[in-house]
Parts: sequence; C-alpha cells; structure tokens
Amino acid sequence: GTYANAIASSKDTLKLCYFPDPVCSRIAMCLMDEDWKMSDSNGNVLVKGLAKTWWAGRVKELYSRGLCSPEKGNFGEIM
Repeated sequence: GTYANAIASSKDTLKLCYFPDPVCSRIAMCLMDEDWKMSDSNGNVLVKGLAKTWWAGRVKELYSRGLCSPEKGNFGEIM
C-alpha cells in the first residue's frame, strides 16, 4: 500500500508527502554506490552500481532536454 505522511498544515491546507517504498529506496541507494554489485549463484555480476557523479550527469541531461520543468512546478518522477 501507499502511505502518506502529513508534513505541514495551516488553517486551510494540509501538505502530504509520499515516501518511496523501502525496497525501491534500497535498490536506488545501491545503484548509486560504485562499489556495490549483485551476482548470481555462479558469481556472474548481474548489475553493479555507478558513481554518484554518473547519476548526477544523467539528471543534468534529463533536465536539459526539457522533459521536466521544475521551474514551472513540473517535477515529474524526479521527486
């Protein structure tokens, strides 16, 4: 299920935050660690993490293509 947490409120407004699934969060953290890898039972590397600078470059590229426009309030799946 999806859980929302109230993070702020005022007389007329309630702000909710939807935190990511813990499993997805852990996978994302691992993928941003260049020393991390996942291997099968035979020792073959199935997937390995990349440096945070690599990921930062991909985000920069994503923003530069105009797929998301945070300055216009469009955060897409970035947040």
